[in-house]
Amino acid sequence: MLKKLAVPLMLLLAVLVLVQGGFMIVTMNKLNNLEATLATNTAPATGQAAGSTETADAEEAADAPGAEVSPIPVTFEGSPLRGNPNAKVTIVEFTDFECPFCKQAKPAINEVFEKYKDQVKHVLRHYPISAIHAGAVDAAMASACANEQQKFWEYHDIAFEKAGDSGSLSKDVLKSIATEVGLNRTTFDSCFDSRKYIQQVQKDFEDGNSYTVAGTPTFFINNRIVVGSQPVEVLEKIIEEELKKM
Repeated sequence: MLKKLAVPLMLLLAVLVLVQGGFMIVTMNKLNNLEATLATNTAPATGQAAGSTETADAEEAADAPGAEVSPIPVTFEGSPLRGNPNAKVTIVEFTDFECPFCKQAKPAINEVFEKYKDQVKHVLRHYPISAIHAGAVDAAMASACANEQQKFWEYHDIAFEKAGDSGSLSKDVLKSIATEVGLNRTTFDSCFDSRKYIQQVQKDFEDGNSYTVAGTPTFFINNRIVVGSQPVEVLEKIIEEELKKM
């Protein structure tokens, strides 16, 4: 009797092993494809033909920071946020940790954030252009792991301080920052080494494309598009205009 049952049981076990193996292969292929996509992230090409001198003023007005709005509402559920969650003005920033212009923009954003306090909230989403910034994807994932331990903004600030040329934010540097800000290294290393947030980073990048992000930094102030590192006065003007609408 046992001999008769042994053969079917062996066949069933073999089928289960094949099914499980196939599932693991599909899962690994998905992750590998996602990592390959992130490794070639490039900002979409943009550009317009030059207009006549008669339309120069109109074009200048259209190109002014905040003149254009996102084609669809910019969302930020689950993204790191600082400030009053119920603030009237929302600044959603798409950034790349190895982007020098993002680093340059930080003081102005910090200044308006301090000035307007409860009237403004600042949200960060990732747009790592890994084709020119080799450490950008890893840095984005590392900051997401820091966010798990409620230390995103501390990690964010030090990462930008240490950022330099492409690849400056190596895995070793990113792990040293985790120690510097007081993260639980066992938890952080497990999160980072497993690439836990790779899909979230990719979603941020793809969402950015749908909002017409074409480079970093790009800010959306109540959905109004502001590209590049801008003077404090430019940001304040847009914020004041938005506050007057409330």
